Amino acid sequence: MYTATYTKDSVVNVARRIETDDGVLTWVISHNGVPLSDSEKASQRAALNNLISSPDLLDRNRKATQADALRINTLLQDLPDSVQFDCIERSGDTASVHFSPRAGYAPWNIEQRVIAGMSGTLKLNLNETRLITADGTMQDDLSLLFGLGRIYKGSSVSLKRATTVTGAWETTSVSTHINGQIFFLKTIAQNRDETRSDYCPVKRPLSAQNALPYLEDPQCPPIR
Repeated sequence: MYTATYTKDSVVNVARRIETDDGVLTWVISHNGVPLSDSEKASQRAALNNLISSPDLLDRNRKATQADALRINTLLQDLPDSVQFDCIERSGDTASVHFSPRAGYAPWNIEQRVIAGMSGTLKLNLNETRLITADGTMQDDLSLLFGLGRIYKGSSVSLKRATTVTGAWETTSVSTHINGQIFFLKTIAQNRDETRSDYCPVKRPLSAQNALPYLEDPQCPPIR
């Protein structure tokens, strides 16, 4: 379970999230620094109760969480083929590895194409073989869909990871700024900035139904 701060539709949201066997559940705490009203809390509570009482909705939530994890793992596994690594710099137990597009590599998957078109730096913890930070920026416009789409130069992706109180490595910051355009459709503007903090461990297995009390009550102790 952790606290997430993110911007959506120009509104800064603070929310509590918990990872369950039925996917990730979210309880919004405030909008632009203003706590939710009683009616907003009631509406949110009703939506979560509707989720946990519907096998179909729970299945969609579970699959969406699994799909996100699979997409991230696929992109990371693709890195050795999609980019050229060079300029390794080491300082103590930390190494910085610079990367740039690999000539001739052009996968069909749009997300893989975006990553393959970036230059940037990976910072690694050598003792634990863990990724600490990743920062990438598009150096040139990227043509997609046989020229019908384009990702603009300057689009960027970055993330930070750190150890939590349990010693596990977790993501603490994600920033995605992808700008472009697809012909006949709309301008692409996927801008996301999110920070995560206050991680605490939860037991497994943990169903969505059993996790609800921990979302709503900030005084509720971690599940051990």
